[in-house]
Amino acid sequence: MAGPLPWPVVRRLCKPETVLVAVGVYGSFLLSSPGRVSADSKQYLYLDPGAFLARTVELWDPSIGAGTVPHQHLGYAFPVAPLFWGLDALGLPDWVAQRLWLGTLTFVALLGARWLFLQLGLGRVAAFAGALVYGLSPYQLAFTARISVLLLPWAALPWLVGLTMRATRERSWRAPALAGLVLLLAGGINASSLLLVGLAPLLWVALEVGRGRVGPALAGAGRVAILAAGVSVWWLVGVRLQGAYGLPVLQLTENLRTVAERSLPGDVLRGLGNWFFYGRDPSGFSIDQAGDYDSNGLVVALSFAVPVVALAAALLVRWAHRSYFVVLVLVGTVVAVGSWPFEDPSPYGRAWRAFADETSLGLAFRNSPRAVPLVVLGLAGLLAAGVAALPRPPWVRLGGAAVALLALGALLPLARTGWLSDGVDRPEEIPAYWHDAIADLDRGDHRTRILELPGSSFAAYRWGNLIDPLTPGLTDRPYLAREVLPYGTAPSVNLLDALDRRAQLGILDPASIAPMARLLGVGTIVLRADLERSARAFSPDPGPVWRALLAAPGLEPPRRYGPPGGDGTDPDLPSVAIFDVHDPQPILRAAAADGPVVLGIGDLTGVGVLLDVRRAVPVRVRHQQPLGSGVVRHRPSCGSRSGSSASVHGRHPRA
Repeated sequence: MAGPLPWPVVRRLCKPETVLVAVGVYGSFLLSSPGRVSADSKQYLYLDPGAFLARTVELWDPSIGAGTVPHQHLGYAFPVAPLFWGLDALGLPDWVAQRLWLGTLTFVALLGARWLFLQLGLGRVAAFAGALVYGLSPYQLAFTARISVLLLPWAALPWLVGLTMRATRERSWRAPALAGLVLLLAGGINASSLLLVGLAPLLWVALEVGRGRVGPALAGAGRVAILAAGVSVWWLVGVRLQGAYGLPVLQLTENLRTVAERSLPGDVLRGLGNWFFYGRDPSGFSIDQAGDYDSNGLVVALSFAVPVVALAAALLVRWAHRSYFVVLVLVGTVVAVGSWPFEDPSPYGRAWRAFADETSLGLAFRNSPRAVPLVVLGLAGLLAAGVAALPRPPWVRLGGAAVALLALGALLPLARTGWLSDGVDRPEEIPAYWHDAIADLDRGDHRTRILELPGSSFAAYRWGNLIDPLTPGLTDRPYLAREVLPYGTAPSVNLLDALDRRAQLGILDPASIAPMARLLGVGTIVLRADLERSARAFSPDPGPVWRALLAAPGLEPPRRYGPPGGDGTDPDLPSVAIFDVHDPQPILRAAAADGPVVLGIGDLTGVGVLLDVRRAVPVRVRHQQPLGSGVVRHRPSCGSRSGSSASVHGRHPRA
């Protein structure tokens, strides 16, 4: 007869309720859209995780956007990219690896909530019921299909709260060390999300100080803070450098008004309130489940049942930790609501609007609904306490079952849609013609870039949606294309946008294509004619671009791949066409300093035909002058830095 399992952790994980939850969580994700890969986070985690892992530690990437400071790539270095690299090494299909990742986020969040409630003296049934409320919160639906890495702070929150509680009541470094480990695993990708959920441990410390336990509370918090800082230095330094030398990403993405449109108090209490969840385009909601939470009466009622019952429990139940979980709900709701309603906010909302809209630090925290996990954890704790307060074991079991049904009812739309969303996914296998085209590109000159036309805000192809462009995930050659979030420097972004704008409008001048390609160090131009042209994709007709490329002097005849592109009606238009540039200029080059220097800032795509761009050197312009400010004359210089480019013709002195 076998003896007991030797490790306490293994014994806990093998308990029937834990096994049941694991089967339910992982099973539900694996049954959602089998064989399809959601356009989640970075597609390069699936296309080539090893190459992406190697690039995450670089704070300057010369292979993207004419050279760029990456945004938030460093945070993927641990644990996300190594995890996907390991799953790929095991030979798991991409869609299975993705479902295991998503399931692990939910499972870890659920286990953490259960552990926290057990630590607070609630029984197994009550702790399990409260954990279901937290782990099955609709909060995760805003991120699961698109940016699941932002769920890491949500998954870490109950562990951080429980370990902070221990740290303030024990003198050892064990709990602070474990809290540091949790932060190491959950931090790095989005600092503001982590800091917003970090309010929960701080509130516990504040309550402990208010109860008169000043010394132990501050000592424990200090130990946690020391180790937290130690394990976070690696990504905090990266964030600081990205902010100082990269593009102003915060100013280029959603603004505070957009965020405040859906941060209603009622939605926040339901675990929602995120503008991204309710994002719409001419085709409707981009996340399939959003419509039900917005207008389906039954779903709305079920999602409100959890906060209504939890708040009733807060009024009726006497529990030593009730005040803390009530404070979590109150503070989390106020912070998450932020400046709603934007035009007529409360006094706090006006103060928040001024902070988040008028300061750089505040702009980083504009996504205040990411504090919703505090609300969800507070409600889950109150419900668990309500179950534990029932007078008899049969009533406790009945109450636990009722709370579990409430938690499941709040996710009713998943019975129809699953966890993911149609329209933002792709098949497991990339079309063979794209692999053939990439092999062709890899045989080209790696001293030059690939330029893809037309640009695409969200890389949606007729065969699937990746959000991220496919080509840089499969080739090592430097890559250039317009995306919704620009990469590069301000001058290079503006120059590329000016070129692509003509492609979008169907007025691309054939005579300017090869000179502009040489200026940008482009050796190969790729026409991607298989982009989706639905109302959601915003992709132009590739026909005019195809005809402009065919007519462009200085381009070699195209090599064609795939079935007819565009709408499929033009048999002469391939899905992918590759044009080599005649006499291309390498990315790293020098030019003679024996002529006039012309520096252009802004839209100069038509000027390329007037200059000998083979003698032009793209450089990075270091200044804060508004783009489009005209022509400047400088003394000659003869060098440039590799991988950088700008709207520059002629030479520019080193800054």
